[in-house]
Amino acid sequence: MSYPYKVEELISSLRSSPRLRQKEEIKNLWSLLPQISKIGDEEVILGDDAAAIADGEGYLLLAAEGIWTPLLLANPYMAGRAAVLVNVNDIYAMGGRPLAIVNVLYSLDSEDMKEVFRGMVENSSRYRVPIVGGHLITEAKSPCLCVFILGRASKLLSGFAAQAGDDLVFVGNFKGKFYSKFNF
Repeated sequence: MSYPYKVEELISSLRSSPRLRQKEEIKNLWSLLPQISKIGDEEVILGDDAAAIADGEGYLLLAAEGIWTPLLLANPYMAGRAAVLVNVNDIYAMGGRPLAIVNVLYSLDSEDMKEVFRGMVENSSRYRVPIVGGHLITEAKSPCLCVFILGRASKLLSGFAAQAGDDLVFVGNFKGKFYSKFNF
């Protein structure tokens, strides 16, 4: 199989990506949060794709993603699809199964809101995770979409448990194409 990049070119491209460089800001903000959080006597594992809350039968997984405003404005339908996809990915990345989604949507108008929900409902059905509630505001001055997901895992997959020599697996679909206005 032929890949469009050599590994060195891919690494260089990723390191110079403005979207990934924004992640550097997280380090500065992360220091403001408590390094260990607790619910009752149980420590909550922070810093992976989802917070992992031990509950005696495994872990509840809690994650959230905000959708980039330029995408929300350019293609509300795609923004709705992406909102579900990125949250489901966060739960699967931790070794869990998604249980339910809620959302917060501030929209410029009801037509945009309908398109966001059309995308969310389509992917919610695709990934078999119900949308169970949320908060909606129409005619907002600034559009915003955030989606929150609850999942469950019996065992965790965690980046904190990775060790030198572990295998790294990338799964992708090279048959797709980039969305014309955005690099995904």
